[in-house]
Amino acid sequence: MAAAIIQDARHNNLKAISLDDTGIKEVPSELLDLAGLLRLNLAHNKLSDLPDEIDKLKHLEIMSAYANRIATLPRSITHLQSLRRLVLSNNAIRELPAGFGTLASLEYLDLSCNKITVISANFGYLTTLRTLHLADNLLTALPKEMGNLAILETLVLRDNKLAALPAEFAQLKALAHLNLQGNQFAKLPDCLLELPLDRREARLLLAGNPFETETKAVLKHGGVPRLFQAMREPTWGAH
Repeated sequence: MAAAIIQDARHNNLKAISLDDTGIKEVPSELLDLAGLLRLNLAHNKLSDLPDEIDKLKHLEIMSAYANRIATLPRSITHLQSLRRLVLSNNAIRELPAGFGTLASLEYLDLSCNKITVISANFGYLTTLRTLHLADNLLTALPKEMGNLAILETLVLRDNKLAALPAEFAQLKALAHLNLQGNQFAKLPDCLLELPLDRREARLLLAGNPFETETKAVLKHGGVPRLFQAMREPTWGAH
């Protein structure tokens, strides 16, 4: 099936190709010869990796390879300088390749449901990111360099092992949706008070954290706006 799809794409000079749920265990070498591809869907297969030659698809703007068995990413993926959207959720990725932050056009990145334990400082160079999904990983900390993601609007960190955020998160002034559910926060990080997350149009999701009694009580009766208000009072935490 995959061979026929690739042949059709070559014959018709297609700019988009989907090999979704075709049962492939590796990326066909013939696919990598389609140098003009802009969109590639490899989802719902049995891929354990992506080939080093993936950078032959140098014009690629959108790539989806979610719901596979990918454990490692080739460093050559960082050469895809036109890539705007990358979806690699529901795999087995443990770490990102060196230089991942050099993906200069990336706006949407989904790495949720993997096994990532560390995000490197290099991640802070992804300054074109607007949406970042890191839910369901094994993160215990985030680098301060993430504060450089100045136009980031949506950040999903649900179901990790985070108990704190870098002070530099206060620089994420465009952030309008932050999901911290299912982590290890006992207190709401002070850096979030610098962000407009208590506004009506914003969303700050906090359920499933072991908050201290005082924080729990305020959230129960007044929600996020009341918590922000209380934390800005000089008497907060004094008793």
